[in-house]
Amino acid sequence: MPGMRLTAVTATESQEQRALVKWIRLQPWYCEGDLIKINNEGKRSEGQKWNLIHMGMCIGAADLFLAYPSGSFSGLWMEVKRVRGCYPRGIIRSPHLEAQERFLLGRKKQGFAGTFVFGWEHGRKVVEKYLSGCDIDLWELSKPLLVRPGPMIDGSPLMEEKNVRV
Repeated sequence: MPGMRLTAVTATESQEQRALVKWIRLQPWYCEGDLIKINNEGKRSEGQKWNLIHMGMCIGAADLFLAYPSGSFSGLWMEVKRVRGCYPRGIIRSPHLEAQERFLLGRKKQGFAGTFVFGWEHGRKVVEKYLSGCDIDLWELSKPLLVRPGPMIDGSPLMEEKNVRV
C-alpha cells in the first residue's frame, strides 16, 4: 500500500534462546537433562536480590548449560544474546554484561567451555564446534560479528568504546 513502510522484525532474546533449545533437543545425541536453563534474568528489588543470592543465584550466570562432555571440556556454558544490527556502547559497557563475561571466564578456568552466542544460528555453530572437540574461545566465533575488537578481560572486546555488530 502506498505510504506504508515495511520494517524488519528482530527476534527477541527469548525467541532466539527457544529456537536454540528446540534445535538442541532435536539432535540425536541429546538426552533429557543435558540442557539446563539458568533462571536468573529479570529485575528485582534489593530484598529479592539478597534473598536469591543467599539461595544460590549467581549474578552473571550464563543462560544455558549443556551438560554434555566433549573433548577436554566437562560442559558448555552459553550466554544467549539477540541478533541485532548494532549493540550500543551503553550495553557493551554495562556492569551486567561484564558480570556475564567474568562468569564465563571463571567457568573456562574450571575446565568448561563458555561463550556468548548471538542468535540461535550462531548458537548452533558454537554447539557443533564444541561437540567436535574443539576449544571454544569466549569470542572466537563472534569475532566476525564484532567491529574492531579490543581487550578488556583476557582479550575480550566488551569494554572498548566500540559498537558490536551482529
